[in-house]
Amino acid sequence: MLSAREARGWPGWKIFFLVPTGVVLLRICSVSYEHIVRWRGERLFSSSSCSDNVGVGPTRTGACFFSFAGAGGFLACSAYANSICLSIAALILVIICFYPRFQRMSDFCTLYPGIIYGLIPLWSWIAATGTVGWVPFALGIISALWIGGLSVLDSIRTLEYDQSHRCRSLAIRWGSKNVLAFAFLLHLLTVMAMAVFGFFAMLKIAYIVSVGFITLCILIEHWIAKIRKKHWLGDAFFRLNLIVSIVYAVAVACEMVFPFFNFSVR
Repeated sequence: MLSAREARGWPGWKIFFLVPTGVVLLRICSVSYEHIVRWRGERLFSSSSCSDNVGVGPTRTGACFFSFAGAGGFLACSAYANSICLSIAALILVIICFYPRFQRMSDFCTLYPGIIYGLIPLWSWIAATGTVGWVPFALGIISALWIGGLSVLDSIRTLEYDQSHRCRSLAIRWGSKNVLAFAFLLHLLTVMAMAVFGFFAMLKIAYIVSVGFITLCILIEHWIAKIRKKHWLGDAFFRLNLIVSIVYAVAVACEMVFPFFNFSVR
């Protein structure tokens, strides 16, 4: 929507269908690839990648089919958009495929999913505009910090599974208490990045209110996380991610659709 600011957030029917379709296909590819990797005794990034879900999912043949179909569809959407977008899409797929190896190389693999999700705003922006600007990089940083924090929290919940499968993570290296504090730091940096982005993008009332609401949600969830058992973290922060995503998207939409909400319209 930000890429079509002059048109009050409406990018046109082509982009309206192309970008969401590409993101959904990428998600299908990554989830299917996750199931393939599980059969090899490894774990790919996902909030559902814990020991109690290892046996759940499609058949191996089905997972392979959906993985290749998702990757092919994602590349097709990217090629239909423009050549730059296709290059970014190929990079994203390569990074996804490399993650299982990286997970056995470094404890900081926990932050790896943030890299994937940090590239998606850049891919979406280039698909919509065919150009590169500062906005997708700023949104990429926000996304990377946010998803990185959630991945760090998820490493607490899957700590025993990672240890039994010889996977590496920050939870194993630093311990649950320190990792929880680090995740809180990443989420605070996310809120700060949101505020800075809103200032430079000249977003006003709705955006400011949403950032304040998101900050309050983060403070409450992390406070509760300190006094609850680790198995509770998965569902709690999944709900938090859903709420934050919806609130942030609605706020940006309000800023674009209703001109009186933002500073950029005179």
